[in-house]
Amino acid sequence: MHTNKINAFLGTIISISVCCIYGCGNSTGSSSGTVSVNSSSSVSGQLSILSAGSYHSVFLKSDGTVWGWGDNTYGELGDKTNTNRTIPVQAAGLSGIIAVAAGNGFTLALKNDGTVWGWGENLDGELGDATTINRNAPVQTMIQERDISGNLMWEQDSKGNTILDTSGNRIPVLVVFSGVTAISAGDGFSVALRNDGTVWTWGYNWNGQLGNGKTSSHTTSPDQVAGISGVIAISAGGSDTIVLKNDGTVWGWGGNSDGELGIGGQWNLPQYSPVQAIGISGVVAIAEGDRSTLVLKGDGTAWAWGANWYGQLGDGTTNDRNTPSQVPGLSGMSAITTGHKGYDIALKNDGTVWSWGANWFGQLGDGTTTDRFTPSKVVGLSGVKTVSTGAGQCISLKNDGSFWAWGYNSSGQLGDGTKVDSHTPIQVNLVFGH
Repeated sequence: MHTNKINAFLGTIISISVCCIYGCGNSTGSSSGTVSVNSSSSVSGQLSILSAGSYHSVFLKSDGTVWGWGDNTYGELGDKTNTNRTIPVQAAGLSGIIAVAAGNGFTLALKNDGTVWGWGENLDGELGDATTINRNAPVQTMIQERDISGNLMWEQDSKGNTILDTSGNRIPVLVVFSGVTAISAGDGFSVALRNDGTVWTWGYNWNGQLGNGKTSSHTTSPDQVAGISGVIAISAGGSDTIVLKNDGTVWGWGGNSDGELGIGGQWNLPQYSPVQAIGISGVVAIAEGDRSTLVLKGDGTAWAWGANWYGQLGDGTTNDRNTPSQVPGLSGMSAITTGHKGYDIALKNDGTVWSWGANWFGQLGDGTTTDRFTPSKVVGLSGVKTVSTGAGQCISLKNDGSFWAWGYNSSGQLGDGTKVDSHTPIQVNLVFGH
């Protein structure tokens, strides 16, 4: 274990007040609005300033700039290169950012004007710029215009003839996607919440995770999810989407092979439109992982359902569950986050961090690589404000402004300047400004 000095930059960190937040999808945070990030808890009134993707991490500074480190194969750090980084680099040309969401090989950012920006992998249109071109610098998410009858509009020439591109495809009429209050980055797809409580999705859709009533290869710009309103938090998972409504109920759509939608029944069939999780209410935060769901109730208890291959439901077994079940031994929880591959993290109101599930890379922070079927405390860590999880790594921000990380570090995603895994939290010196 090694410890580095805290850089003077930390004095500029945004103040965080952790409440109950794939909610904000990989992390916990504060400010106005609602945000969801892949694999972390989300609740109304929370914005994410720290988010871990599959193999990269991003951080939002108080000046509205975004910084990232770790894997950069697809340009997910946004610095106009494809070079992996073990120390933070700034995403190019961005300012006024109020939230970030790191997904599987790509990153989303929400600006203070309600617009969305993305960079990194775009194979399935997850950046929402109406293309499938990878981007190593931020591009704006656009939406296809509709006429007064609700029909999609296509570019036409002066005679009213539809214009085709060089491949013979129609060219959509695009306008800026705005009015967004929350973003969540999943595995090849993206989810946004608008200020009217509607949910919008784009990207990969083979499992129906876009909630548009069908399966298709992908969509490259946002479209509204029908049949759902009054939403206050969103979370994109591996192959499904979970949302929280203002009445405390949980709804979802997409893949359901392990019961991750929580709807019970004999067969765990995918759902292409919103369905309600049964037997759960009073929820204030949601976190969607890879085929499992974790939620936080207003009484500080955690509940989970779906895949349980590595004990990620925390119930002492490895039995999958297709209806919500309480995680035993947890109370006084203030935030939750789910790792991309079978592990969960919860933040307690006393500033301690608890973990359970898969532990291949030491991502549970207990000093071992042994899977845990019930929650245990992350060793040597207290005074935590926010924590975020990726494919096998965790990064946290403490009340004193210091960063601590543990788990998988193959691409330098822990930010300690090495590529060595750590089975316990290490203090990392995130030097910003280079």
